Amino acid sequence: MSGFHTIPIGLQLQALYQSPESASHAYYLHSKSYCVHAELDHAGSLDQYSDVLHGTDLIKVFEDGHVDKNDIVLMFLIDGAQLYAKKASACWIYIWVLLNLSPAEHYKKKQVFIGGFIPGPNNPKNIDSFLFPGLQHLVALQKEWL
Repeated sequence: MSGFHTIPIGLQLQALYQSPESASHAYYLHSKSYCVHAELDHAGSLDQYSDVLHGTDLIKVFEDGHVDKNDIVLMFLIDGAQLYAKKASACWIYIWVLLNLSPAEHYKKKQVFIGGFIPGPNNPKNIDSFLFPGLQHLVALQKEWL
């Protein structure tokens, strides 16, 4: 089995927050959460569901105070990638999406952060062993920033 690659998310986020312009865009989630809560308080429901921010899970963590304006909210995604025509998945890739950005921004290529590559051609037998370094890095960041 060949090695796998992990790209620590902390360094990527640090680079993003170095730029005042990109750092200012990262406050979208917090500022819009006030609008969502105001609409819920006033109308009892949302008129439109067009953003991950409108989901009940994220609304609840804001209401409970588990997320504040300086917190970073990430979404984790993983999938196999077929690199060659007519062959099974040649590798697996996992990414982080920064939900602090607006929906118009958080899926753009420069805002999607590669977390790691898992070699193929077969599906990983124990995917947790490949994800552990990247997730452990995230845990360390959470403890450091508390």
